[in-house]
Amino acid sequence: MSVRHLIYPVLSENVDSIVLNSVLCVISYLLLYVRSLNHPEKNRVTELMQALF
Repeated sequence: MSVRHLIYPVLSENVDSIVLNSVLCVISYLLLYVRSLNHPEKNRVTELMQALF
């Protein structure tokens, strides 16, 4: 019980940070995509994003 009590907070903190990083990545990706849609001359950004994902 004590070992699980010690390990669980560390795991939950790591999971929270991973989820937070994923959410931030998705938000920044969507912002870049919308910005590139608003500025068609910057289609190089969308090409880069399509190559990455």
